[in-house]
Amino acid sequence: MPNRDDRTHPDFAPLLADSHVGAAPALLVTAEFDLLRQEGTRYRDARVAAGVPVVHRDYLGAMHGWFSVADGSQLAMKVHSDIAEFIESNTSTDKGN
Repeated sequence: MPNRDDRTHPDFAPLLADSHVGAAPALLVTAEFDLLRQEGTRYRDARVAAGVPVVHRDYLGAMHGWFSVADGSQLAMKVHSDIAEFIESNTSTDKGN
């Protein structure tokens, strides 16, 4: 984020939002060996406290950015499957017709 002031904007750092009420359901992915893991847990807790749907998946043995590496590992395939499942269960092709 080039502009330092933007780093505290809730669109960039959602944990800093004044409220999470009304936010869309979210899949929150954290990794055991990620320096940001605690922030992810606090964000999950803030969403739960606001009554906002959140699914938290913490991947043991993983480090920051691991799921963007298409290495074919079981862990990478698991997170991609979990993401696809979350999207499928939280979107609908039914337009009420």
